[in-house]
Amino acid sequence: MDTKLFSIKRDFTFTKYIELCRKMLSSDYSMLTVEQYFTKGNKPDKFVIIRHDVYDGADLPYTLAMARKEAELGIAATYHFRVIDDVFKPKRIKEAVSLSIG
Repeated sequence: MDTKLFSIKRDFTFTKYIELCRKMLSSDYSMLTVEQYFTKGNKPDKFVIIRHDVYDGADLPYTLAMARKEAELGIAATYHFRVIDDVFKPKRIKEAVSLSIG
């Protein structure tokens, strides 16, 4: 096992995520949603699927901020909301869906 991977500092900040999105947009990769992956007949040779899992209510404000920024950048992503009281907030889910461009 390559232990160097574990010594690399990981940056999971919003700023770094937006930087990654911009790099993907400027690459030769297409961006697909999970739905597009399963329904698209001919898929591009190179593609990226962005899927976000929303695990608890504390994630919701951050989730909506990400959805807004993705919409601003023209990125379609897939969001999976757990069906538990803390996360399943139809008003917030509808807002995230309304931002989707896919």
